[in-house]
Amino acid sequence: MTLDFGEVLSRAWRITWKYKVLWLFGILAVGFSQGFNIVNQFVNRGIQMVAFGPTPPELRSIFGDLRDFPFEVVIVAGVLVFLVFLIATMVFSAIGEIACILGVRRADLDADRLTFGGLLRDSMPFFWRVLGLNLLVSLTVFVVMLLIMLPAILLSIVTFGLGMLCIFPLFCLLIPFSYVLGVIILQAINALVIEDLGVFAAIRRGWEVSKANAGNLFLMSLIVLLGIGMIVGVIIALPMLVVMMPMTFSMSYNVSSGVGYSSLWNQLLIGGLCLLAYLPVLVVLSGVINVYSQAAWTLTYLRLTARPAAPIESESLPAPVE
Repeated sequence: MTLDFGEVLSRAWRITWKYKVLWLFGILAVGFSQGFNIVNQFVNRGIQMVAFGPTPPELRSIFGDLRDFPFEVVIVAGVLVFLVFLIATMVFSAIGEIACILGVRRADLDADRLTFGGLLRDSMPFFWRVLGLNLLVSLTVFVVMLLIMLPAILLSIVTFGLGMLCIFPLFCLLIPFSYVLGVIILQAINALVIEDLGVFAAIRRGWEVSKANAGNLFLMSLIVLLGIGMIVGVIIALPMLVVMMPMTFSMSYNVSSGVGYSSLWNQLLIGGLCLLAYLPVLVVLSGVINVYSQAAWTLTYLRLTARPAAPIESESLPAPVE
């Protein structure tokens, strides 16, 4: 069947704008990862400044020379923080994704209201299956990449880098492969929630839907992932780039020349405050875009599979969260 892209995209936007409770789940799904990315970039700049240059006088009077600090402790702490954020991101992303799918499905059936508590409660029966599916895919991709990278590194060492040039086309092929895999997994998660399937049954269903509607899904992925995602992503990220780029160039110049280090510390502090101030705006905008993208994919799945309308589950809460 031919998908009406205009109807899907316009309907997705109307649902996103009308049912603003979904924004909370969109923010929940992307908030941890966005915040962690910004903080991680800022901390990396700070570590580079401390590791490769003299300690600013303002900090030396308090902590001493930071270059004498045992960076093994920093690495261990960084790994632990990374793991905590990774687990939290996967958990909240799964909940946000499930709730958005349920909310969009009910909104497409013209539900009178959607509530945060009701969607959260109804998401729980799917939580472990969606989390398990995401973990299964992530581990599989990690193992495959490991099996490719280790021989590539060894070959590059033995051939003094020439082997890497020979297998470079293989890495280029991984880009469209990951692109296709992402679309299939999106269909699998929709199948799991909408049709209440198990993990492996959802993967099979996602593959069947993707294979039968390859053309429609390819065009939708171009619109959502490359069109909306990249264009809006660049616009949202511009303020962060305005802050980070001058600070990065200035840090590189000052560290290499060894002059003006105190002013660099002040610039780093100001840049960090600007990023923290922009963080709530970034999280909210990213959450709304995430809801719209999820709505477009869920409506695409519903239209392509032509599922019969099911009764809308009642939500016994006093009032919706707007």
